[in-house]
Amino acid sequence: MQQKFEEEKQQDNLLQPNIQEKTQQKGELQQKQEESKENQKLTLKPLPSTLKYAFLDKEETLPVIISSTLSSEEEESLLIVLKEHKTAL
Repeated sequence: MQQKFEEEKQQDNLLQPNIQEKTQQKGELQQKQEESKENQKLTLKPLPSTLKYAFLDKEETLPVIISSTLSSEEEESLLIVLKEHKTAL
């Protein structure tokens, strides 16, 4: 019984560095993704006069194309709905 416990303890000790390593790699990956978002600049293409860009975030990294004929109230309402469902986009 004691021997089995010792074997399990050794296996846990072998797995522990692997878990720590994966956690560290995940943190590094998240940091790289955040840095790339900061460095990434959008190059928006010119649109016809009937269309315009609107953004779903304050950093202006999530552009959507909307009609330029919308009133400010319509545009605001549309953006609220799009922001609520941006994960679906």
